[in-house]
Amino acid sequence: MELVEKTGKIALGSRLRYMASNITEEAARINQLYHIEFAPQWIRVIFILSEGYYKTITVIAT
Repeated sequence: MELVEKTGKIALGSRLRYMASNITEEAARINQLYHIEFAPQWIRVIFILSEGYYKTITVIAT
C-alpha cells in the first residue's frame, strides 16, 4: 500500500486496469471451458439489448 500512497491515483488506476484485464481473461477461459462462444467484452451490449428497448449503436457505445 506504500506504493499507492507515494504515487497516488495513477498507481491505483493502473492497478484497477490490471485487475480488470485479469478478470476479463479469466471470464474468457471459463467461456472456453464450457464451450460458450461469447467474448466478455460483449456483456455490456447484451445487457443493454436485453432490457428490451430500441438502442442505436451510438447510444450503446456511450
